[in-house]
Amino acid sequence: MSNIQDSIRNAMAMAQVGRIGEAISSLRSLLTTHGNDATLHHSLGLLQFQSGSLEQALFHFDKARHLDDSSSDMHSDYGTALNVSGRAEEAVDAFRRAVELNPRSFPAQLGLSSALIGISDFDGAVEAGRATTEIARERPEGWVNLSLALLRSGRGGEAIATLRESLEVMPEQPLLLCNLCSALNVQGGASPDELFRLHETLGRSLHAAYNAGFRSFNNDPNPDRTLNVAYLSNDFREGPIAGLIEPILANHDKTRFRSFCYSGTAQPDSTTHRLRLLSFLWRDVSRLGEGQIVQQMMADRIDILVDLGGHTPGSRTGVLTMRSAPVQVAWLGYPNTLGMKAVGHRIVDSVVCPDGAEARFTEKLTRLPGSYLCYAPSADAPPIEAATGNDAVTFASFAPIQRLSDPVIDTWAAILRGIPGSRLVLKNASFADDATVRRLRARFDGLGVTGDRVECRPRDGSYTVHLAAYSGIDIALDTFPGAGAATTFEALDMGVPVVTLAGDTFASRAGASILTALGMPELIANSTGDYIRIATELANNPARRGSLRTSLRAQLRNSPLCDGAAFTKKLEAAYRDMWKAWASNLLYM
Repeated sequence: MSNIQDSIRNAMAMAQVGRIGEAISSLRSLLTTHGNDATLHHSLGLLQFQSGSLEQALFHFDKARHLDDSSSDMHSDYGTALNVSGRAEEAVDAFRRAVELNPRSFPAQLGLSSALIGISDFDGAVEAGRATTEIARERPEGWVNLSLALLRSGRGGEAIATLRESLEVMPEQPLLLCNLCSALNVQGGASPDELFRLHETLGRSLHAAYNAGFRSFNNDPNPDRTLNVAYLSNDFREGPIAGLIEPILANHDKTRFRSFCYSGTAQPDSTTHRLRLLSFLWRDVSRLGEGQIVQQMMADRIDILVDLGGHTPGSRTGVLTMRSAPVQVAWLGYPNTLGMKAVGHRIVDSVVCPDGAEARFTEKLTRLPGSYLCYAPSADAPPIEAATGNDAVTFASFAPIQRLSDPVIDTWAAILRGIPGSRLVLKNASFADDATVRRLRARFDGLGVTGDRVECRPRDGSYTVHLAAYSGIDIALDTFPGAGAATTFEALDMGVPVVTLAGDTFASRAGASILTALGMPELIANSTGDYIRIATELANNPARRGSLRTSLRAQLRNSPLCDGAAFTKKLEAAYRDMWKAWASNLLYM
């Protein structure tokens, strides 16, 4: 018995120094004589998982747990592999067994909370998340999972309070700061100045965590040569980012710019395939560490790195912190400063970042003419149906529940109270959870909006089915202080006008940027009272709504917002200016 244990220890030691292939081969050679050894199968599962061979990892973890049903770790590791493979329901069962065997197991409770979030059992995820914070208060992952479960069940205020509490335990912990900043962007609860200070603190903490220092680059400084431009994102799949980056990839001047896509997309789809075909070079980095991504970008001699995720939870900010390219740019995915010295530029416009906004950004702001956004309407968008003709007006928001802040719900309730018979349709993935729906309905009940006037629909079906749901909607209501870009574009393309509130942060002004570029400033409010007035006046004007329903799609698609070729030329000109500044040492980054 000791020989097999020694062999396993030796193999795991090999893996720790990077000899993972040899380690796997070494352990496989033992299967013929020790095929019923649970520890051997468990160790093989760990190594296969580490190497990215998920099916092999699942096989060995499953074998191990059947050979030794009493091991919490074996069930927990099996659950982790299942969850990564997208089999969340099975993962929940594995983690529950692990917790049953050892309720104080941090990995088991953490994995259980993650898997429960994956199947939209948010109350269960909150319970498991709280358990992790009791077991190990100084492990940030537990606090993060707890806050995510709260956010995705419509309890944004509790999520923010949880993250603030966690930072009292672990001051300036970057993962916690990242999640707090992201939540505050869309939920509110901090002044613009406090939010800027938090982002600065986050930037410093990341710099310290990665021990990032100055990195020199020997890229050819020729200001007019063809440039290698990299786009980094975990969201190269159906979703908000894809519709905004596709027109750029499709229209880049390939004689002047080579587009490299570094995809951290864990579950690619047909959209991923389409984007891949548009890029000069595609690299799947979903299984790579941040240091490995940096090395790959430097080997690819990237000139300009454009990050599309920012501090969105799960994004690869370490790649930026360690500096992967001479010029680093923030765009699209995160509506605030990154607070990082390593990122020199941010793509914006004069609506999302009016004059004076520079005071709350560490990046140099590059304002594109018109909007900073360009949209590729879905080729599968269904035809626009005529208005229902019903007297009752139907409002809607298809925004993620994270953006349904308390001020938004209060304002929507006020609109509904003022328009007898009006209804509100809310649609997002979180409404697959009955407890979340009950909680939201109770909130509206307490504000005087009862019965079936608020309908909560889960996100289901194809993207075409999702868009078709707009056929029964008269007016879309944007969220605040976290405004929507993709949801605004979707509604407009389906003939539904959008009412937005332009606040005093970047996050609150994406809708205003779109409507300004579309020539519809009358739908932009500057206060909640203004928002209520605009929505009410539009609700009481069926002729205006009918006209918009038949004209909005053409108005949007014929506007600069959907002119990918013209937009990409503006973006490329901005890239060229950034490159020339670096090449001539006019800008220190």
